[in-house]
Amino acid sequence: MLELYKNLAGKVMTVCGSIEPEEMGSVMMHEHIHGNCFTDDEEPTPPEQVVLLEKWSKPHLKRLHNFGCHTLVDCTTPPKRGWPDVYQNVTEFSGVHIVKCTGVYREIEIGTYYATDEHRAIWHFARRSSQEELEAFMLDEFENGMHGTGVRPGVIKLGSSDEEFTPTEAKAFRAGAAVWKETGVHITTHCGNRDCPRAHIDLLEKEGVDPRRVVIGHTQVYMVDYPRKTRELFKRGAVFCPTNLRMDGDWDWIKNLVNSIRQLFQEGYGDNIVLGLDSYVGGSEVDPALYGPAEYLPPPPFVYMFDYTLPRFRKLGLEEEAIEQMMVINPKRIVPIQVT
Repeated sequence: MLELYKNLAGKVMTVCGSIEPEEMGSVMMHEHIHGNCFTDDEEPTPPEQVVLLEKWSKPHLKRLHNFGCHTLVDCTTPPKRGWPDVYQNVTEFSGVHIVKCTGVYREIEIGTYYATDEHRAIWHFARRSSQEELEAFMLDEFENGMHGTGVRPGVIKLGSSDEEFTPTEAKAFRAGAAVWKETGVHITTHCGNRDCPRAHIDLLEKEGVDPRRVVIGHTQVYMVDYPRKTRELFKRGAVFCPTNLRMDGDWDWIKNLVNSIRQLFQEGYGDNIVLGLDSYVGGSEVDPALYGPAEYLPPPPFVYMFDYTLPRFRKLGLEEEAIEQMMVINPKRIVPIQVT
């Protein structure tokens, strides 16, 4: 295990250094503070995008403190993520702790979103690199910081579009598992279609990863539609992170999700659920000329969780203890560095 991270066991690595878990408050476990879907290689974030980022994010991020939320887990992978100083500036102007990721995003189906061809379907560096080279890239970010800046990751992000991994996705998952053993941070994933949650846990567990240290993202539909499979994965220790929790859609489905969460808590699976909004600020996934909050979520970004989502959950009968468990207690257990 890397000596630096071993010495920080029990602490949380943020873009401004390590903090105590008690400083996190409520934690949004799957967000995107800045993204650029049309870049092929990481480079310093253009000043005009930093200005827009502050315009769209600053007032909302500062409001998070009013709700006791002091931490976001940012899941934007290279090369889409902002330059390291962007995240330090976010903390400076908002006071919100940022837990930043390294890793590899999923391979997107050609013809959807920004994947106009095979080159754009997945990060070209990940496609051409060996597993060992991907491991070396991620480990260097933990040891020396992203681009040598000293801004270090506190989480590993992986993803797949389907239950059948592409060769690049499988390679990235194996590399991420190896780096997990060396760092003690948790793994967060993007879960695509069908039985992705099982596939993620199967591969990572086979590679020696503890499922209790894996947060499977975008699992709100899975929890409602596949209750038996959800419970099977919870018994193995996996943690689910429902996201995209907009409250202006199918009301019956929202009630089903809340009922599912309540039932899982009643059955003793409260340790297996955290929440994220999947807020996103950056370049559009379909038009590089557009910049602003994600169109797939209503405004305001980030604070929507506390203005709309959680109040509706409460109205539908979700107990305050369950909200505290998902937003504070579970992240406090999952996010800190652990000696593996």
